[in-house]
Amino acid sequence: MQQPASHPVSSAPRAPVRTCVGCGRRDTSNHLVRLVARDDGAVNVDLGGRIPGRGAHVHAAARCIASAARRGLARSFRRPVRMDPSALSAAVVQAAHDRAVALIVHGAASGRVLVDRHPILSALSDGTLPLVVVAADAPCDVFQGVVAQAVAHGRAVCWGTCASLGDLARREPLTMLGIRSKKLGDELAQACRIADGARVGAEVR
Repeated sequence: MQQPASHPVSSAPRAPVRTCVGCGRRDTSNHLVRLVARDDGAVNVDLGGRIPGRGAHVHAAARCIASAARRGLARSFRRPVRMDPSALSAAVVQAAHDRAVALIVHGAASGRVLVDRHPILSALSDGTLPLVVVAADAPCDVFQGVVAQAVAHGRAVCWGTCASLGDLARREPLTMLGIRSKKLGDELAQACRIADGARVGAEVR
């Protein structure tokens, strides 16, 4: 008797599932932002997953954040929470910004960041560059060709300014940075999506 074909089992760990305290829907934790209760009734945004304490999770979307601030967090933490929706949204955006800065600085120090435009474009063309960070104030011509294709395929994010990218890489102003590590690129792209989601209301994906 012919044996049924076996299917390979993926060894990649699956992200745990959590419930958004804003909308009540369950989702994988990598699509949610962790919030930790403080003793003074406020909350800390924990994008790195390292802050100890009781945590709650929320989608990086303005409507979920607003609902969480009004009632979801108090219900989850089972105590009063002093955080208005605009303050919580601003805290999420700031935490995402701070994480992006830390990731870029660490990546530059460890040699995982490209700073020269031509090698970046070449690596994008041959598919060996996981992510490119383009300054929001870069000239319009920068957002053409392979960079435009990278944007369409989720391999480019718009973040910072030419001056800030240069400062983080300890260079003169830069229009773009190339991220050579997939892990670093995924984490950086996630931080940028979280900031965008908290600002405009789209869930982070």
